[in-house]
Amino acid sequence: IHIKARNVSSSIRELEAEVVSYVVCSRWNLEKDPTKYMSWHISQENISKISVEKIIKVADKIENTFLEKYKI
Repeated sequence: IHIKARNVSSSIRELEAEVVSYVVCSRWNLEKDPTKYMSWHISQENISKISVEKIIKVADKIENTFLEKYKI
């Protein structure tokens, strides 16, 4: 899945990726507890830099790709 990259730190990209994983797993009622891992990346500065729009777009794209591939 290719989403246009932004000029943000690897810590921000990692935090966004972890949130995407959490969103997708939550929507599908899969167990996912990101709190321990995400705590390494969470700070007030990082929270203000994440893109909620990008997180939702990527989560939707992952789900739609899965649904199309497996015809669910």
